[in-house]
Amino acid sequence: MGYSPINIKQLQLFLRDYPNQQDKQILFNGFKFGFILNYHGPRIPFESKNLKSVLSNPIGARLKIESEISLGRIAGPFCKRPISNLRCSPIGLVPKKNWGTSSNYTFIISAFEQC
Repeated sequence: MGYSPINIKQLQLFLRDYPNQQDKQILFNGFKFGFILNYHGPRIPFESKNLKSVLSNPIGARLKIESEISLGRIAGPFCKRPISNLRCSPIGLVPKKNWGTSSNYTFIISAFEQC
């Protein structure tokens, strides 16, 4: 499972008096063990082409990816698939309004790519 900045012990304290016990358990278990996505589609590998904004700006895309890796937000690149049925969604880039940040772009991820 990937890195999360969520402090599980602190989360448990915050959720102690949460009114809905079922939602409380879903939140706690999700952050502790990973959230259940209720995906029932095929479990086959899938890759898609990135959006035009990445294809037209490969240097900006590379810098953004390197920044995200160095911050521990994403993993990779991989020589081989880390998970046999990994599904890769296309990414795009949108220029940030605040240009003084670690990267000049924000990722957009197309979660609705047709398989």
